[in-house]
Amino acid sequence: MRTSKYLLYTIKEIPNNTHIISHQLMLRSGLIRKLASGLYIWLPNGLRVIKNIKKIIHHEMKKCHAIEMYFPTMQPDILWCQSNRIQEYGKELIKIYDRHNNRFILSPTNEEIMTDFIKKEIKSYKKLPIIIYQIQTKFRDEIRPRSGIMRSREFIMKDAYSFHASKKSLEQTYIKIHKTYKKIFQKMCLKFYSVQADSGVIGGKCSHEFQALSKNGEDKIIISNTSVKKYIYTKQQFNHNAIIKNCIEIGHTFQIGKKYSKIINARIQNIKGKQKFVHLGCYGIGITRLISAIIEQHHDNKGIIWPKHIAPFQVLIIPINFSVCNKIKEISEKLYKQFKQNNIQILLEDRNERIGTKFYDANLIGIPNIIIINNNTIKFHTIEYQTRKKIYNTKIIHINDIIQYIINKYKK
Repeated sequence: MRTSKYLLYTIKEIPNNTHIISHQLMLRSGLIRKLASGLYIWLPNGLRVIKNIKKIIHHEMKKCHAIEMYFPTMQPDILWCQSNRIQEYGKELIKIYDRHNNRFILSPTNEEIMTDFIKKEIKSYKKLPIIIYQIQTKFRDEIRPRSGIMRSREFIMKDAYSFHASKKSLEQTYIKIHKTYKKIFQKMCLKFYSVQADSGVIGGKCSHEFQALSKNGEDKIIISNTSVKKYIYTKQQFNHNAIIKNCIEIGHTFQIGKKYSKIINARIQNIKGKQKFVHLGCYGIGITRLISAIIEQHHDNKGIIWPKHIAPFQVLIIPINFSVCNKIKEISEKLYKQFKQNNIQILLEDRNERIGTKFYDANLIGIPNIIIINNNTIKFHTIEYQTRKKIYNTKIIHINDIIQYIINKYKK
């Protein structure tokens, strides 16, 4: 991709009514633009980040034999009335009416319709256990949307549901997906904790939240030498050596059990030929919220520092005097073509802008690997290389070696 043919709109000043660094940097670096309260447009760089997060999630979910499906976001309210969650969610649940005055809801979660689907499609224990997941846009009518995409009305989630013939099978899958979530968040270079949590309106007796550390997070956890707990009450007792940390909830898992199968009458025939209610597990990851958490942990005073598997591009080429020096243009175009041939996500900075603006934007958008091509190095057939994380540590690398150098970094 070339910057001259790309939608790259950055902002120098901190936008008004933004109070946390992730919200500020998402606007300034051109990831999002605000449409209305709690509603955001995703610009090309933001969409690329979302796709990279989805790629990691798909990879790990397939490894635990989860099956991807897609369910409607707009759902008839009948199952929600049956479970009474239409009352439990209250005003947070967005309701709409069609031309025939039938009421629908814009789903924030899918336990009812997933259980109803299993009821209609699976009749025997022989088809269980099964893990179904989807990545879907969801809706919640937040009373006060805030903190950018961290607390918005429209958001993207990965939600998974496992169905089982026994409680033991549910517990085994729960442990497996818990480990899968850890792998997902580790690959995104997040510092996080898994803590026991309240199941809320989802239901069930056992649940865990995945909390990413952030001084701007709305949740709190207590970390001691022996445990990590959710901080709930101001008078909560804890060890004097413990510390309290602010966090962002990035994932939540639930052992729900038979709650929804009893409501919806979802039964399967067990090994003895008897009809039994299925057991349900539910597992969510807030994809758009993840982006806030990553930025909260990976930035400096110049901008975002993307982890290598999340960044919108893997490499940025900054040629100095691109438009006036034929040799620099020739080398830049050659490297650009070679990177594309090797499936490296490359951005060539070919705008007719001042070099200071180019470096300012490079630091702001946070692409991990930066190649600088100038007259001082090309006469020795070399380029300058730096990482966004250590922008003042420059390496001199031969032009013929830089492609393989980058490839090797992504193999590690």
